[in-house]
Amino acid sequence: MNREAVLHNGTEDFVYPTARNQLVFRIRTAKKEIQSCKLIYWNRNDAVKRTQSMECYARDGLFDYFQCKVIFTKIARYQKYYFSLEDTEGKAWYFSVYGVSEEVPESGFFEYLYANGNDVIAAPGWAKGMIYYQIFPERFYNGEYGNDPADAAMWGTSPTRENYMGGDLAGIIKKIPYLKR
Repeated sequence: MNREAVLHNGTEDFVYPTARNQLVFRIRTAKKEIQSCKLIYWNRNDAVKRTQSMECYARDGLFDYFQCKVIFTKIARYQKYYFSLEDTEGKAWYFSVYGVSEEVPESGFFEYLYANGNDVIAAPGWAKGMIYYQIFPERFYNGEYGNDPADAAMWGTSPTRENYMGGDLAGIIKKIPYLKR
């Protein structure tokens, strides 16, 4: 198993709340090397360990990405955890703060401290299924050449950090039919 490919840390890229009583856990492994991935977790004030299977939700040229969602009865707090991995040959591996090991860790656990309400990203209901555009007017479309800066590059020139193209609000308005498709 490629131990260097296994990655998880306590940042919001790898563990985050979707509600105050729900946490999503993620871990990265080498592509097609792990056949089973499980999260082992418990409250630090209650030593009862629980296991949650993780699913491979994404794969790129180098890595597999596993995740699971855990729903708690109360606000998620003081959750200690590590990962149990089974490679394609059936060998068990464990991942904790100390890295990959063949032994079940006795210390060095990850810990999620508290699901603060401000950490939960909640999109408004009207935003579900919507497509968002982030438009940089200066580079989007030049709708009115008369207001271009004196040193504006010709439209279609390769952009650089120093040049201006002359894109403007008039250009966005002219392209609204394009954006509605």
